[in-house]
Amino acid sequence: MNTPTKSRKANGSIAFPEDFKPVKRNIQSELNKELETCLFTFRGKEYSAESFSGIVFREMGWKDFDRLDKERISLYWVDQVIHGVTGVLWSPGGYEDKENYFGGSLNFLKPSFKSPTAVVSQNGDVKVTYWFNDLKHKKVLQLQVIFDTNGDIKSRNILSSGDSQFYTGLSVIAGGAALAVGLFLFRTKLISPVLRITSSKFKN
Repeated sequence: MNTPTKSRKANGSIAFPEDFKPVKRNIQSELNKELETCLFTFRGKEYSAESFSGIVFREMGWKDFDRLDKERISLYWVDQVIHGVTGVLWSPGGYEDKENYFGGSLNFLKPSFKSPTAVVSQNGDVKVTYWFNDLKHKKVLQLQVIFDTNGDIKSRNILSSGDSQFYTGLSVIAGGAALAVGLFLFRTKLISPVLRITSSKFKN
C-alpha cells in the first residue's frame, strides 16, 4: 500500500497530483445556499471543490504538512479552486465603472479591507478568511472557509458584506446624531434655568 507523501516542484512549492485540474464552472454550494463553488477533476471524475478537497489533500500527504504548508495550500484551494472563476480579493482596488467597495477606518458606510489570511487553530482546523467580489449580486462579501484536520471543508460562512456594513454604518451615524441631539437638549434644559436665575439676580 502506497503512503501519500509530499512532492515538491523545483521552486519548493508543494505539487498537486498530475491528474488534478480545477474546473472554472460555478455550481450551487451545498454548505451555504447563498454561495457558489467551482469544480475540479481528479482521476477522471468531476468533484465539487468545497465537498471533496480532502481526497486531493490526503493524496498529497496532508497529515505530514506543517502549519505553513496547510495554510498555503488551504488559501490556494479557496482562491484557485473554490473561486476558480474570479479568485478572492487580494487588494481593495477599484472596479470598472464602480466606486471602490471599501472605505477607511473612519468611513462607517463601507467595510475596511483586510488581506486574505489562513490560520491553523489550536484544534488543528485551518480557517481561511477573505473578501470576495460577488459579481452575480454586485456586492463584496467577507467569507470564512474552515478545513478540518483531514483536509475536508466543514463550513463556509458569510461574516459580513458591503450591504450589512452600510446599514450598520447608518445605524451608527443615526445613533451618534441622536446622542448629540440628546446632549444638546440636556444641556439646554440644564443651562436655561441657570441663566434665568442669574438674570433675576442681576435685576434684583
